Amino acid sequence: MNLIELIVASLLLAGTATSGLHLWGQASLAAHLGCLKEEQLESVELQLLASQRWLSAVGHGSELLTAKGSCRFDLGAVSRSVDRALPLPEGLERHWQAYGAGLWLEIDAIRLTARLLSRFDVVSCLRPRVLVGAGPL
Repeated sequence: MNLIELIVASLLLAGTATSGLHLWGQASLAAHLGCLKEEQLESVELQLLASQRWLSAVGHGSELLTAKGSCRFDLGAVSRSVDRALPLPEGLERHWQAYGAGLWLEIDAIRLTARLLSRFDVVSCLRPRVLVGAGPL
């Protein structure tokens, strides 16, 4: 093998190695994002469950009802009260809307940012999680 063939072979090897590392990095990032989205989905589900339980526990209190003496929830009072009682983890937003005779709760997972990605722990994606019921809803 002469010098020209050796240089061409080393350039091909370097190019192959670089593209392989690039693909490995993309696969790692995709797995990382998948785990983070799964964690966000679990947080949304936990917040919905906690909100349901909180509302069923304190929903009969008069401070959450409208001032007109009806049995309807006051949107502002419920929103302020649940924000104090159940603070949201980073990356989630809660919105209450009046819908018919009741309220509609919407919890959104905000877009994944570099700050959230840098704080993500890869090990948390691997550990099993168990949700245990805490009584009737």
